[in-house]
This record gives sequence, C-alpha cells and structure tokens, in this order.
Amino acid sequence: MRRPARWIKALRLARRRRKKLAMADATRFSPSEGWNQVVRWINTHLQALIALAGVFFLLPSLVLSFFGPEFIMPAFDGNTAPEVVIAQLQAAFEPLIPWAIMVSLMQMVGQLAIMAVAATRSGATVGEAIGIGFSRFGYLILAQIVLGIGIALVFLVLSIVVGLAMAALPILGVFLALALMVFLFYLMIRFSLVSPILVTEEHRWPIALLRRSWELTRGNALTIFLFFLIVALVFMVISIVVSIVFGLVLSLAGTVGISLLAVITGIVSAAGAVIFALMPLAIWHQLSGAPGATSDVFS
Repeated sequence: MRRPARWIKALRLARRRRKKLAMADATRFSPSEGWNQVVRWINTHLQALIALAGVFFLLPSLVLSFFGPEFIMPAFDGNTAPEVVIAQLQAAFEPLIPWAIMVSLMQMVGQLAIMAVAATRSGATVGEAIGIGFSRFGYLILAQIVLGIGIALVFLVLSIVVGLAMAALPILGVFLALALMVFLFYLMIRFSLVSPILVTEEHRWPIALLRRSWELTRGNALTIFLFFLIVALVFMVISIVVSIVFGLVLSLAGTVGISLLAVITGIVSAAGAVIFALMPLAIWHQLSGAPGATSDVFS
C-alpha cells in the first residue's frame, strides 16, 4: 500500500511542476507577438491614432519648427576654454527649454490617449481618449518624479563608488561605469510599463504603479530591451533615409522645400511616436493576462 501512495504523491508533485512551468512559459514575453499586436491595433484604430498623432505629436513639432526660437550652434575652435563652451551652449539652448517642456508634456498626454484607444474592446473615441490622457497625466508625472528621485539617489551612490574605484584602479572603474550604465537601462526596462498600467488598471499612485511594473517585467528585462532596441534601430534607419532622400530633393526648392521637409520628418516622427506608445501596451498585454485585467480591455 505504500508504493501506490508514493506514486500518487509523485504524480501530484509532477503535475504541480508542470503547472508551474506552464505558468512561467505563459509569462514570457514574445517580441514577435508583441509587434504583431502593435500592427493589429494600428490597423483596427488607424483613424483615431492618426488624429491623436496629428494633435499631440505632429502639430507641436511643426509649431516648434516654424514659430519656436531658432537654434544656432555656436562656433568653437581648439583654443576655446571649456567653461566658455558650456556657457555658449547653455545660452543657445536656453530659449528652447520652455518649448521643449511644453512639447514633452503634450506628448505624454498623447501617449496615454493612444494607449486608451487601443486598450478597450470597442476602441475609445478620440475625445474619450484625450479625456483619459488628461485625467491620468498628473499621476504619470508623480510616478516619474518618484522614479527620477529614486534613480538619481541610486546613481549618486553608485557614482561615488565608481569614482573611488577609478581613483584606486582605473580599469576597474571603467568596468564599474559600464555596469552602472547597464543597471540604469535595466531599471528603465523594469519600470517601462507604468503608462499602460495607469491606463488599463486601477493603480494610480506612484509606488503601486512602480511595484506593478516591476512584478510584470520580472524575468523578461533582456527580451523587452531587445524589443525596444530592434524597433528603435529600424526606425532610426528609416528616419535617416527619409531625411537624406527628401533633404536632397527638397533642398533645391529653397524655403518651401525646407518647410516641406519639416512636415515630412514631422509625419515620420509622429508615426514613430504611435508605435513607441503602443509597444509598452503590447508588453503589458502579454505579461498581465490582459482579458482579466479590467472589465473592458482587449478582445
């Protein structure tokens, strides 16, 4: 009688192990499926996404290009003192800072609105999505402030360690500096799902949002990083090619050509903004088991 009891116990343990392995596999992020999901959302909600991209990304970039302060790169030579270089660069960038802040804030609202459109079964209207973006905007700012303070403190402590190491052994300091950069990228990946969580789940306050993102991305940091990296590299190549090709053609048209080039590059940037707003949502979609996350997310 002991053997059957042992066999039954062994079978139960084996079933539990299979369940755990199945659960672990289910929470692995698939970049190909993530990209396919982004494409599906774009095809399904194309009109609404075009409207939001135009309002929150293309329009601000065009306003900045045509009506914002002109940036003129200061000229330097080999004898220019470092403090003079810093002062001249600061003076050149200073007029752009208020505009950059305004554009960044608008784009944050736009990212939330784009996620809101994709995150519901029927698709939120443009007006509803904008309302969601503005209603969640303050919470996103708070989360980024908390995250920024935390990363700054960690970076400060580790920078001191790296500085001491470089003073004692320069080679060790270089390796520690590289490790610090990798660690910062790691933190950025682990907290990259704050925005989709804010749009799709009930979490609102910074600590809860950051903790939830940390939980969802566990064991997937490298895959998520490669997902972002590959898409970013492809988009960068496309942007460079578009700028070079259209730049060469439109440069012959003088001022009109420059204006047209600004519009074309703005359209490309707006399209990229839509993709990069949907990518974290696609990651959340896989890792959270989306259909049960809220009452009205994902078909």
